[in-house]
Amino acid sequence: MKFLSRDNRKNNIIKIGWVVYESWVNGVRSVKSFKDVVSEIRCKNILLELNRHNRFFNEIYDSSKKYDLVVFVKVMDEECQFEVKKIKEYGGKVIFDANVNYFEIWGDYFIEGTKPTALQNKNSIKMASICDCVIGDSEYITKIASKYSKKTVCIPDSVDMALYSGQVSYLDKKMIRLIWSGVSKKSLHFYEIIPVLSKISKEFSVQLTLVSDRKPEIFNEISQVINTKWIKFSHRKYISKLLASDIIISPKRLINGYELGHTEYKITLGMALGLPAIASPQLSYVNALRYGGGIIASTETEWYLALRKLISSSMLREKMGIKAKNTVKKYYSLTIILKKYVDLFNDLLRYGE
Repeated sequence: MKFLSRDNRKNNIIKIGWVVYESWVNGVRSVKSFKDVVSEIRCKNILLELNRHNRFFNEIYDSSKKYDLVVFVKVMDEECQFEVKKIKEYGGKVIFDANVNYFEIWGDYFIEGTKPTALQNKNSIKMASICDCVIGDSEYITKIASKYSKKTVCIPDSVDMALYSGQVSYLDKKMIRLIWSGVSKKSLHFYEIIPVLSKISKEFSVQLTLVSDRKPEIFNEISQVINTKWIKFSHRKYISKLLASDIIISPKRLINGYELGHTEYKITLGMALGLPAIASPQLSYVNALRYGGGIIASTETEWYLALRKLISSSMLREKMGIKAKNTVKKYYSLTIILKKYVDLFNDLLRYGE
């Protein structure tokens, strides 16, 4: 990346405003006060890193100020749409970061709160049509958004490898530890593989750790078939548990647009530490594991065989784990994702022309 020297900063600064739900609706004015995961991944990390360089000045959007470019992160109501028009009238560029699939409504939304409302659907389509560009955090969403926007770009979630650092051990162990993370209600996806976990736990000494905001809704059902532990999520605790694990897993019931549109973030944090992954055939998972860092499993039989292979062989875990870590370094690290934002900003602003 090429940035301007400090001497040129005053005359050539690019001013960027960021809008997230916490700032737009809840009035949070300090980036470091963000608590929402989306705000952290899709705004905070990128904003702070960009501000380490001289070319860009990033801040929480202030409607009383003018910006070269404004990024709306999953906010799209009528007030946002009005703000977009105002920004474009004075010559600013606008990006809509659509990291949830509100563009289509189909399938069985078996997890409460995941089905888009008619208003969310309407507003997302309208927002995509009036902004200069739509960012999708997965290829699935990017493709859907392209129906409504002239310019779409896929930028995955970033992994801060300075934070998620370290290396798991591939030594032979008496007990193999599986790990999963996510919002507690998303544990319903485990219904896809509970019979598999039951079968595996009878053949091997296995423990499953669930990491979430609160105790998963089906914790008791899972713990009846496999040795299961739960810890409340924090980056510090999660990193510690990942380093003590052997395989990261993410089963998914892929029967609606919301689930198909998800990012690969659930597995890339573990992959960054060298954990091989087993995941359902969500498109973002397929893309993340195509370089050999894990196994895609569609059916109960495939899940069983995948778990059996990795549990049985420390050599295979090491081989895939090394590839997993290299995949994150090459495609999902904060440094790589940051460059994607810089390239997009340069393209939209045509800086220097």
